[in-house]
Amino acid sequence: MNEFLFTTQQGSLIIKLLISHFIADFMLQSAAMVKNKKWISSHMFFHIAIVFICTFLLSRLIYVSIIISIVHWFIDGLKMEAKSKYQVKESKLFIADQLLHVLTIVLVWLIYFNITDKLVHAIYFPFDDYKISLILL
Repeated sequence: MNEFLFTTQQGSLIIKLLISHFIADFMLQSAAMVKNKKWISSHMFFHIAIVFICTFLLSRLIYVSIIISIVHWFIDGLKMEAKSKYQVKESKLFIADQLLHVLTIVLVWLIYFNITDKLVHAIYFPFDDYKISLILL
């Protein structure tokens, strides 16, 4: 595969979006915020504001920042709902929460640059080339 999966600009943005997520979710989210978040609460709104600010400061993309922040709120709300209604281990909720956040970031990034076809091509590439398919077999 001689072509790059994405450009420097595209790679730079996905790194910035992931860094902003880790800053907002791990460095700037207090234990009180984690413990007291509800669908509608000052802790949740403050956390989502932090997500938006971090995302916007690093990406400089208002619509991307808004979408990621809204979906982040929805994912965190669902996590709080699952935590209160079902007997789910905290570690499983944490992993699901983080996977959904990262998946959201990747999907928004793919859609922003309209490069979903490149990702599909990269996934199917080993199966399109019989030599690589033979090696995998």
